[in-house]
Amino acid sequence: MHVQLCVVLLSCQRLLFDPFPAQHSGLLSRKMFSSDGRGWGYDEDEEVIGAMGCHLTWMDLHGIDKRTLTLEKKFLEGRDADFETRPSLWLSLTNLLGFVYYSLGLTEDAEAKFDEVVAKDASNITALGNLTVIYRRQSRMKQYRAGLETLRGLLTKRDPVHVARSYADRAFALRHFQEHRRCFTYLSHISKAVQCAEGALTVPERAEWMYDYGLALHRRYMQMLHSGAVQDEQDTEQGMREVVECFHHVTRVEGVGLDLQALSWVFIGALLSVCPGKTLADALDDDTCNFTATDCFEKALELQPDNAEVLARTGAQFTDLKMYDRAKELLDRSLHKKESWSALRSRASLSMKMYEDQDQRETFSDKDVDELLQVALSDFTRAAELKETHADFSDLGYVYFLLKQPYKALRYFSNAVKSEQDDEFDLSVTHERWATCLASLGEEEGAAMQSTQKEKARRKMRQQATVLEDAWRHRHGVNCQGFECDLARFDYSSQDRPGYVNVLGDDHPQPSADAAHYVSRNQGAFKYDFFISFSHIDNKWSVALVRRLETEFNLKGNIRYRDYQLGAAIAENIAESVSNSFRTLIIMTPDSHRDQWCRYEVQRAHMTNLQRPCVVPIMLRPCLVPRELEHLTFIRCYKGQFRVEDWHRLGQSLCQFIPEAQPNWPARSRDDNIGST
Repeated sequence: MHVQLCVVLLSCQRLLFDPFPAQHSGLLSRKMFSSDGRGWGYDEDEEVIGAMGCHLTWMDLHGIDKRTLTLEKKFLEGRDADFETRPSLWLSLTNLLGFVYYSLGLTEDAEAKFDEVVAKDASNITALGNLTVIYRRQSRMKQYRAGLETLRGLLTKRDPVHVARSYADRAFALRHFQEHRRCFTYLSHISKAVQCAEGALTVPERAEWMYDYGLALHRRYMQMLHSGAVQDEQDTEQGMREVVECFHHVTRVEGVGLDLQALSWVFIGALLSVCPGKTLADALDDDTCNFTATDCFEKALELQPDNAEVLARTGAQFTDLKMYDRAKELLDRSLHKKESWSALRSRASLSMKMYEDQDQRETFSDKDVDELLQVALSDFTRAAELKETHADFSDLGYVYFLLKQPYKALRYFSNAVKSEQDDEFDLSVTHERWATCLASLGEEEGAAMQSTQKEKARRKMRQQATVLEDAWRHRHGVNCQGFECDLARFDYSSQDRPGYVNVLGDDHPQPSADAAHYVSRNQGAFKYDFFISFSHIDNKWSVALVRRLETEFNLKGNIRYRDYQLGAAIAENIAESVSNSFRTLIIMTPDSHRDQWCRYEVQRAHMTNLQRPCVVPIMLRPCLVPRELEHLTFIRCYKGQFRVEDWHRLGQSLCQFIPEAQPNWPARSRDDNIGST
């Protein structure tokens, strides 16, 4: 435990840009490297991902454009949260608003928000980290030093509640900016918050984290259902039980607020609505086990009859059940209490469902039909002003098309595809609507182009479904945190030894003299020369390896987080990384053998290796060789170092280039046939 705490402490210091590292001994004496392009230094001993950090240093939040931030500023300022009843929501919301202010150049307002958090929670790691970053960037060194000392104390103490709040902060921020993306990078963070607080709290805050975890599980499960990733009856039941048990647990936490209880029942009911034939008896064994979906919604309204969010969510569910009058009543009440994007969109969708319901249409006059479209137009327009999602623009285009205004419709379809949203809406529908609109104008060529785009969108969804299914079936759900990747726990040598290459050495490798002789092997067919798979326990060693390979052999590596596509699902990033890399390095250790993501990376690499030789196994520490790699020759490290001849063969095997003349490298040993069968 002591080792882990030290790593976190050191990581925090590096994240906050200690300008005087030479004053400290050991790992702290390592100099900072230049920025990696994401806005902070890239330290030799600890990647940014290996620390608690804060909003101003989290890689996930960098690169958000100002237009998005401006919209989110208005949205966040309009959200209500009470520290007394929903402390975690209030803390996370206020911290995130401070980040948005800072990113928009409103530094004074940002600092005030972080100060608000500290006033309520003096041990809030995230707010203190944000403030310390601001102090350092403004050269307020006394406050900066004091902030560092406070953080050191908190991270050394490692109180589970304080750590849980930090995880919850990060999950909230990621979920907010990934709300409409097929992405679950926040899932592991909220899961960690729940784990940290297990048994430590009997107050509503723990219920908040459990509820947020349930939301993540619910969203993932709904994506799998809609994409067709889960078709087997047993898998469907397993996924449903997992979500129901989580939300049901929220309702039983001591001191939980009525709003969380009510919302939990809404989401339980929503699951029953999309799983015909399923009952709560499949997951629960209490007096609620015979509840139907409608019973769950009524239970929610009984608990919180005047809560705007509960009214909006139940209204949306009653729309899906075709209980239109009840849905309209609830949505009207919700919007009367508080205008919200979700309620506006739900009421607009209600109008469109009534318009498209043939049984309803038969009872309407032409005036009634036109009124439905006008109401939908008004609500979708206001919703788009608040949030600007693909779905809103696409639906606005569709309404204008129905109102016989095709050119306005085309403008909205064009705006829709500029959005990055790829969740909670079938993107192929936009292209289908677009094609229909163009055909009505006699634009047959354009209609054919959009029909082609529709098929591309469907193929992409099927590919996403495959990745999602693979990750879910193998239970790849735990993200790398890097807190345990301390080198002192292993028998690695940091001393230079004759005949060996010291990956962890302090010397700065120079490009190989032979690198200049390389010519293209396959005209740049792969974006990366190599992708590296490793357990988070081996984070430091692996980062050092990547840096040395890139520098010494002029290679371009792909390493998790640094080269991942922001906003994409981890499983999707892994699949893309393996596919786009010439080779895949598999760092084998006892920890990688137990790591779920490492197993997934081995599986993806193995499938690719069946099509083209790409896998290069490296045994860093003695362990069992994965079954998929047993037929391959591997490199063996000695105390974390490579034999010189192994090192050069490794470098040669990773290059998408071959030397015009054979370089003067050490002779090949009998084990040097790297990655061969």
